[in-house]
Amino acid sequence: MKKKSIVWLIVLAAVFALTLAACPDTSGGGGGGGGPPPPPPTYIVTGSGEAFTTTKGGVTVGTAGQPIQDVINAIRTHAAGANCVIQFGDGSAVLDAGTFTDTPAVTLQNTTGETWGMVTLTGKITSNVSSSGGSDSFTTISIADPVSVTSSADIANSNTGIFAKAVRFNSAGALTITGGTLSNPAGYTVFNASTGTVTISGGTIKSTTSGWAVYNASTGTITISGGTVSSTSSVAVYISGSGKVTVSGTANITSASTSATNGTINLSSYNSSATATDVLLEMTGGTVTNTSTTTGNAIYHGNKGKINITGGTVSKAGSGGNAIYNNSTGVVTIGPGATIEGNNYGVTP
Repeated sequence: MKKKSIVWLIVLAAVFALTLAACPDTSGGGGGGGGPPPPPPTYIVTGSGEAFTTTKGGVTVGTAGQPIQDVINAIRTHAAGANCVIQFGDGSAVLDAGTFTDTPAVTLQNTTGETWGMVTLTGKITSNVSSSGGSDSFTTISIADPVSVTSSADIANSNTGIFAKAVRFNSAGALTITGGTLSNPAGYTVFNASTGTVTISGGTIKSTTSGWAVYNASTGTITISGGTVSSTSSVAVYISGSGKVTVSGTANITSASTSATNGTINLSSYNSSATATDVLLEMTGGTVTNTSTTTGNAIYHGNKGKINITGGTVSKAGSGGNAIYNNSTGVVTIGPGATIEGNNYGVTP
């Protein structure tokens, strides 16, 4: 009897050990199936001129001393479709990608046999990208279909041309900006050219002189829920397509434009794609401000789509100009939760 009891104890102990081994590790240490996944690898891009190098964990990826697009392509090959982080620069200095004409400094796009996973951009990058004839590839970072990107990087295009861009998003994917400073003097700082979604939850997006900070050119949508979007003397958010722009949360959208025919947010009078039923601007929170103390508008409506404002604050400094100027057949609806500071033109209460 005693011998049988010992055998049974041995059998039970073995079953318990096998069961314990099969259980996932939920301790958070990442060792078993229940732990958090490891973070995506970080690829660091350094260099200047025509000689750039990518490293991962201190080891060179691809070939050192190559043009910047070549080392970006080497990251795509090495990551092999997995999510990755691309850090521009050594973590403190700005990476100068160089001078280009009619071609982006950096292009993120898939090719036959090679695709990107989710790409996260960090660090600091600048370039001077010019155009010989209004080329749309007039940008520091070009994101092509169907790549999706999250960015907290500082990204600048120092070129003063009116079509220059810091980021051109031409993808059905998603671009999420969580931080960093994106800037351009006179062109379009962030340009949404396609059907994808752009979400701005933090950071600073600015035109430092007379350009447009955020431009929605097609059917894609833009949501601004945080951060600051600004233009020194022109339009902070320009809407020329039929895609909706939503302002919410703690978004701060500002300019000092004195023009009577645009605003801090401008719904373009040249927009032929929007219909009377399209909601082009929806505001549930945040602030839209024109700080000019003379002329100008905070929101200028020049086409036939709809504007719905149910929350947040729209304000125009001084006594001239308007908080909202409706210069079209489009309907502007203002809910009781919204605060409007300044004159309204063409808006029925």
